Amino acid sequence: MANITAYYLERFASSETNLRRVMTRRIRRELKTEDGIDDARLSDARVWLDEIIADLKRQKLIDDRTYAMGRAARDRRLGKAPARTRAKLIAKGVARDLAAEATADDGSAEWAAAIALASRRRLGPYREKPRDADTDRRDLAAFARGGISYAVAKRLMALDEPPA
Repeated sequence: MANITAYYLERFASSETNLRRVMTRRIRRELKTEDGIDDARLSDARVWLDEIIADLKRQKLIDDRTYAMGRAARDRRLGKAPARTRAKLIAKGVARDLAAEATADDGSAEWAAAIALASRRRLGPYREKPRDADTDRRDLAAFARGGISYAVAKRLMALDEPPA
């Protein structure tokens, strides 16, 4: 199991909670038989998994703070909204306060994310065809799905030309 865990971490960055979730799913799949899952073997495997994860933490191979900061920096470079990044970090098992710290924003990151999303998806001022109320409504919905606040989306939609 240690080799499987190490191989997973070679391929993917992960939080402690997410790694535990993935490996538990793998363990359950391996232990599943026609009669169900043997609770004693599952219990033994969980203890073993706890030891492996504790060892990885001691070796600094798994660290939620490093994972959160790295993921937030990556998403910032890709123009993702801080709110969306924060939600994804929390879903991966990162503590809320750590996710908030990693995605702390002075407002400029969300504006940059809105511009990147609009440019990539041809929304708002980047739209080539004439805009009307229906397209503006759909564009605002796309911004909301991208994690952009309504105020920032409206500010960008109010522009006639793409920002420089």
